[in-house]
Parts: sequence; C-alpha cells; structure tokens
Amino acid sequence: MITHIITSIFNEKTGNVDLSQTMPELNAYQDGNDFDIKASITTNADGSVDTSVATRKDTDAVLGTTGINYDVYVLNSVAQIIDKGVIGSVVWTGNVQTIPNYKDGLSKIYLNREGIDAPVVGTVAVNEANPFQLLVEWDEDTIPTDTVIVGPVTTSGSVDFIVDPTTFNPSNVKQNGKRLLLLKSIGDSDNEDGADAWKGDSNIDLVAGANDIIEWNGTNWENIFDASANPSTNTNFSESFITNLNTGVQYKWNGTEWLLSFEGEYRKGTWKIQ
Repeated sequence: MITHIITSIFNEKTGNVDLSQTMPELNAYQDGNDFDIKASITTNADGSVDTSVATRKDTDAVLGTTGINYDVYVLNSVAQIIDKGVIGSVVWTGNVQTIPNYKDGLSKIYLNREGIDAPVVGTVAVNEANPFQLLVEWDEDTIPTDTVIVGPVTTSGSVDFIVDPTTFNPSNVKQNGKRLLLLKSIGDSDNEDGADAWKGDSNIDLVAGANDIIEWNGTNWENIFDASANPSTNTNFSESFITNLNTGVQYKWNGTEWLLSFEGEYRKGTWKIQ
C-alpha cells in the first residue's frame, strides 16, 4: 500500500463506543487521564444498542454472504455478534460450526467498508474462555496504511493519546515528539492569558481546535494537523489514517471528522467467514 506524506498539517463493558458513523468517532475513544480507554454505547430509549440504518451512514459496502445471519461488532482483536441491538449476546461456537470446513486458527474473517478499497482480513478462533468472543489476528497488509505526518520531532502516522484539553493536564506528557489528538478546542487568539498547563516554556499559549493534532517540540506545543485548514474538498488531506498508540485503534480523517477506519459495526452481507 502507498504511504501518504503530509507536511505541516495536522469490558466488553459499556463506555464511550459510539456505533454512529455520522458522529465524530473521535469522541468515542477519549483517553482518560490514566490513559485507559473509555467505552459507552449509543443506545435506544430501552437501553439496546442503536443499530438503525440511519446511524450507519457511509459505513459498509456489500462484500458477500456468510453462513451466520447476524451483524457483528469489531473492536481491536475481538468480534462479537449483535442480536436485536445487543452486542455479545450470542455465542460463536454453534454459529461457526455451520460454516463448511471452518477451523479455529485457519479460517478467516473478511470485512468490507465503504472508503476502503479491499476487505480487511484476519484469522479467527473462538475464545475458549469466552465463546461470545471471536478472536482475530489481523493481516496487517490488509489494514489501511497510516498517513505519515511530518512534525518538528516525530515523523509518523500515529498519535500517543486522544484527550479533552479542557480536562486533561499535559504536564506529564511534555516529552519531545509526543503527539495528542484534541477532542475540543483550547485557547483563543484574542485571549491574553490562556491555560497555564498548556503554555510552552516561553509562556506561549496553545491555540488549537477540535480534531487538531499537536506535538511537543521541546519548548512548545506545535499544531501539526490543523483540521480547520483541511476541508473535505482538499484531496491531499481527506481520508488520512492515523493510529492511537494508546489503544491501537485506527481512525480515518474524512475531511470533516475522525471516524473509525475499519473497526465498528458490520451488517449482514458486509462481512463473512470462510
């Protein structure tokens, strides 16, 4: 796969996991101050997961059929069955046995999502300790390549943490090359004195917007991905991919917001095991 280079731009228990692809998926995976992933699920009034077609705009493209007649939810290295809006309520054991020649550790899952040219593929096995989980070992060559962003210290396609700058104290992560993806804006060019925690060594205020990526350059936070300057009409910046090193989750910038790149919900017909 081709690596794109951008210069001078930017348990199973519920917690911030949002199945909606029309909302910024960035908001679903805020890293806490202890850097643990938080997760919650977008629910209906009765508490079930909202899996309506309207919430899955632009997520899936038809791949084929599978012998298992369910939607699935994929996060990190685990796939779970969705039944009546509930994630992980059906075991895989009996279902995989309906697939001809299925073998743990050999059979593969194929995921197809609109905006990704080829299926994402992984080798699967039912979790013996928890048959509600299908464990996946992803073929890295089928996962979209992270977009390399050139910063003052680091050149990579990743961020170290995703944070809300209005509640996060960055003092412990002011290390050369550390990168943060911001959930909200911080600072104001008209403000004479911004938040002390975000000031640089020269008492320079940080001014950055939601969806921006910033990097500590040794003395100040530098904005290396300015989301407001990267509209969807600019094809050089749209559909960039970055991975959150703290959680291992990959995101895609579509020119407007950061979305899960390939993880999330897959409807029947957009995934298969063979």
